[in-house]
Amino acid sequence: MCSSFSFQSTAQPVSLPLLAFLASAIGGFAALHRNAPAALATVAIFLLLRRGHAVRESLKIFPGLGVQLESQDFYTFTPSFRSTASRTWSLPGTTRITSISSNGSCRLVLNEGLQGAQVSPYLALLHGAADDKLLSRVIFPFILPRLEHLTPVLQEAQRLLAEPVAHTALSPPSL
Repeated sequence: MCSSFSFQSTAQPVSLPLLAFLASAIGGFAALHRNAPAALATVAIFLLLRRGHAVRESLKIFPGLGVQLESQDFYTFTPSFRSTASRTWSLPGTTRITSISSNGSCRLVLNEGLQGAQVSPYLALLHGAADDKLLSRVIFPFILPRLEHLTPVLQEAQRLLAEPVAHTALSPPSL
């Protein structure tokens, strides 16, 4: 049995002045090289679409076996001529998966860190064998959820990590 906790950031759009600047720069470069149709197409694409970036992060706990951390980037595109965001396309980006075995010591802790002049709570996984150094890995590093969202995740995850391995005996098929 696997339990999963996920958080997703909202799409952060690239600003329209930046898009206009990029479109004019690329259009000007293409026009200098006498490629006017490509310049017009590039300007049109940048002006018609707004691009955003979002992150989805998850923590999967396999009681008695370990923990899996997953982080996926994806890009969203919204037509700028529509007043509502009812039509948004998303393209998957990079997916990073890290598996950590719980054969040694594996604990979740809630910690605080400084981010500029602001104190931010974060969830960290401490893991390592008894004779090795203890390693730390931040969970949900790109999103950094608020404390009221992290506390229930911490409580449930600690409960699941404390569960013993449920071995099921497989009997051979009867003939």
